[in-house]
Amino acid sequence: MFLRKLPLLIVLLISLALFGFVYQLIFHTAELLTYLIMAVGVAAVIFALLYALVIKPRTRPLSSKYKKAVRQSRKKYGSNIRKSKSMKNKHRSRPFNRHRSNPPHLKVIDGKRNKKKNRASF
Repeated sequence: MFLRKLPLLIVLLISLALFGFVYQLIFHTAELLTYLIMAVGVAAVIFALLYALVIKPRTRPLSSKYKKAVRQSRKKYGSNIRKSKSMKNKHRSRPFNRHRSNPPHLKVIDGKRNKKKNRASF
C-alpha cells in the first residue's frame, strides 16, 4: 500500500540504494566505513564554511556607537560593581512586609451599606 503511493522511479532508486548499501556492508565493510567517515568529514567542512561565510556575518557584534555610549555612561555614572553579600544583608535586616493593609491604588467609596432591603413591601 505504501509503495503504490510513491512513483515507481523513486521506489526503484531507493531499493537500488539499499541493495548497494547491504552489498557494501557484507563484502567491503572497510571501504564502506572509510566512505562514511569521508562523507561525514566533507559534510563537516561544508557546514563550517557555510557557518563562517553565511551565518556568522548575520550576527553582528555590538556597534561602535553603542560601545562608545556605554563607555561614556560608565564614565559619567560609574561602573556597575556588584555589592558584596555583607552589604546586601545590612539592607535586609528588617523584615519585608509583602501585604499592605491599605494599597495606594484602591479607594474606599462610602455607600449605603447599613440599609437593609425591605423585601416585604411590594
